Amino acid sequence: MEAKTDFDPVSRFFISVIGVVFIAVILIELKEFLIPFVFSIFLLFLFDSLHQKLKNKKVPIGIALLIDLIIISLLIYGISQFIIGSFNQFSATMPLYEHKFDTILKNFMAYAGIKNFDISQFNLISLVKQLNLDTFASGVLSSTFNVATTTILIILFYIFIVLGHENMQEAFRKRIEQMNIKAGNNHSSLIESWDITYKKITRKIQHYFSTKFLLSLLVGLATGIVLWLFDIHFIVVWIILTMLLYFIPTIGPAIAVFFPTIISIIQYESFGYTFFLLAALVGVQTLVGNVIEPIFLGDRLNMNPLVILLSLFIWGYIWGIIGMLLAVPIMSIFQIIFSLSDSPNLQFISALMGSGGGKD
Repeated sequence: MEAKTDFDPVSRFFISVIGVVFIAVILIELKEFLIPFVFSIFLLFLFDSLHQKLKNKKVPIGIALLIDLIIISLLIYGISQFIIGSFNQFSATMPLYEHKFDTILKNFMAYAGIKNFDISQFNLISLVKQLNLDTFASGVLSSTFNVATTTILIILFYIFIVLGHENMQEAFRKRIEQMNIKAGNNHSSLIESWDITYKKITRKIQHYFSTKFLLSLLVGLATGIVLWLFDIHFIVVWIILTMLLYFIPTIGPAIAVFFPTIISIIQYESFGYTFFLLAALVGVQTLVGNVIEPIFLGDRLNMNPLVILLSLFIWGYIWGIIGMLLAVPIMSIFQIIFSLSDSPNLQFISALMGSGGGKD
């Protein structure tokens, strides 16, 4: 009779840490394929309600899939081209601001009493080149692939996921049934738990993305009005940037306010004027993020703010900007799965991730 190997808690902890690090390395190395795959999974959740309606009307899965692909292709291509075009226009006009930027910086350094300052370190054009705005705009869809390649991968993954996810769910149900009949347990309750988990994830993802999208439109429109009133250049660029960054909690709104503030200083050479602009932009972000968003999202997200912040850093390190955009919904899925597990450890982790009273 073989002796049962039992690891002490410290050993189990370090083994778990090694496993997490190994998974993180895999996620980083295979991100070119995993990012489109994860996007495809989220699209499946987002289109689930449409699929159910078409299914009730006896629409074939092929027709439903074709409708999905048309919507996805138009959205990805249209949005990406609009973003890239706007940022290209912004980048092309940057040389006009270089001289004003250098003059303002020199005057400020002279006023501060700083001598022998190397102005080339803050050359505006070099900063724009380092940002590589074309790559940044494309990076909203993929960190390394271009927009066309990413779109094709997302479409291919989505086709296979849509065609195969029902068979996979049925296979899971049958496997649960076989395992529990053999063990003499109540298999129906576990199958119902599987269905409830899928519905909870679908409902939360749909609610999160739809609400965030509407709020991003709102904050983008409000920001555009403020910039129009202050007559700031490149309004369309800042509206797009604000809408995209709004999907990144905490950090995104701060970055969205920073760029038009810098342009205001260069454009008007007035810190007083820029201060009022900054106050107005911060007021918009605060009103939408801290007043309006809780009304619509409320406690449904049910995630600890510290967990949200840590997940932004972790997924941002793993997948860059895309990881920060997807950090909250990914962690939300993990929380739902952990909360429905029978494992006390996973339930404890779910409790740590929660905000302490949210509703699913």
